[in-house]
Amino acid sequence: MKRVSLSLVFLGVQASLFLALLASTLIVAWYFGHDRGAGVNMEDTGRQIVLGLSFGLLPISLGAWLTAGLHHWRTWAAWVTFGALALVLLSLDVLLWPAATKLARAFELSVHAEPYQREVWADRLWVLALVMTVAVAGIPLGRLMLAGARRLKRQSWRRRLRRMRARRAAG
Repeated sequence: MKRVSLSLVFLGVQASLFLALLASTLIVAWYFGHDRGAGVNMEDTGRQIVLGLSFGLLPISLGAWLTAGLHHWRTWAAWVTFGALALVLLSLDVLLWPAATKLARAFELSVHAEPYQREVWADRLWVLALVMTVAVAGIPLGRLMLAGARRLKRQSWRRRLRRMRARRAAG
């Protein structure tokens, strides 16, 4: 029961991290994808913090999680899967919904036709590509986290062996 509960806790943490990182990536891509032409005002302290978190902390933590959290996956598969899922979710309102409305109108259903927003979609893709590129900087942090986890596991196993040997010798 202890092993099962520990596995469920780790699964819950992994799922929470996945959803949080995916949602954060989508929010950043959506926000900066719609902020076209607004420019970056570097005198605004709030804007500096948002830029630092969006293109510094978020991508590095994403790269560390893709490396350490999904270490049992092939490296390229984890990155491609995350990027593809983010791409599909970013495309829903600007490409897929207009295509669905055109298809519905072809079947003579009365729906409001949405125009394709290819410029917004392209801007979102640039932001997503930038986040994924900067995420590569998180790979060393993820490997360091894996090495620390292996070390803790080894130390835990050694302590357990010492206790078992001490019980055998005493008994």
